[in-house]
Amino acid sequence: MHLSPSLITWLRCFEAAARLNSFTRAANDLHLTQSAVSQQVRHLEQHLDARLFHRLPGRLELSHSGHRLYAEIAPALRRIEQAVEEIRTPEAPFHLSCSPSFANRWLMPRLGRFLRQHPEIDLHLRAEFHALSRDNFVREGLHAAIRYDPFSYSDLATHDLMSEHLIPVASPEFLEKQGAKPGTLELADATLLHDSAPWDGAPNNVEWQTILSALDFPENTPYKSCYFNMAELALASARSGEGIAAARLTLAIDDLESKRLILVVADPIPASSRYVFVSVDNDDPRVESVLAWLKTECEQFIIRRDALLSGVAPT
Repeated sequence: MHLSPSLITWLRCFEAAARLNSFTRAANDLHLTQSAVSQQVRHLEQHLDARLFHRLPGRLELSHSGHRLYAEIAPALRRIEQAVEEIRTPEAPFHLSCSPSFANRWLMPRLGRFLRQHPEIDLHLRAEFHALSRDNFVREGLHAAIRYDPFSYSDLATHDLMSEHLIPVASPEFLEKQGAKPGTLELADATLLHDSAPWDGAPNNVEWQTILSALDFPENTPYKSCYFNMAELALASARSGEGIAAARLTLAIDDLESKRLILVVADPIPASSRYVFVSVDNDDPRVESVLAWLKTECEQFIIRRDALLSGVAPT
């Protein structure tokens, strides 16, 4: 279909009205009058011979045809806006979304190397862990993301960065007070410290359940627990001697090397999730630069991690 200027205008007005559920709010967004937006949408409905909205008192509701059209044109219009902005301003920021605890514990200590290697990239880092889709990449202006989760992201380009291992860890003082034998996990009088949201939609006890299942502990045993919405908080609680944390090795490695935390059992448990680099499949050279740097850093970290695992033993 030929996209005439009129059709493009109709689609812009429809998208704004559908996004805001109101002709009045769409008019404010587009700097038009309410009647002009309503008229443009009617022209589009006549052109398509389909009703796009149910006009209800005080609000609009998309029809079935309206939902279909909005699902297609909303991300397309946002991609156009993003492309125009990036061409207009070649030095536009590069927006990278990253799981908060991974950003704080792993990425931040290494980020200076990236900034020195790539001074041409104006990096904007967002600490967040919501699930990703092509639509929210476009809607939020993201270029890439780092996530820890088990998802496949079939509509996006993905590159696995690192696997992960789960480990029960505690402070030396806690273990001494508990009087547990080296290499044994004593839970009767311990508080289990959970990251209740290791990824978007995860069960709040998934990491401890993975550990307990691997160690053949009885299922559904009512252990005393404390829940945090970030892995960093569970680790901080463990360092304070409040209990035993189900930790991700990547996040806990500095604490293990410094002996602030102790690996309670000898064998780390493979996690079902991994660290993954996610992007919209495009030709932005900055995506390749960020990914190449991350791969190098991950390769170096894996050597360090494996060396620790070969030499560390429970107290």
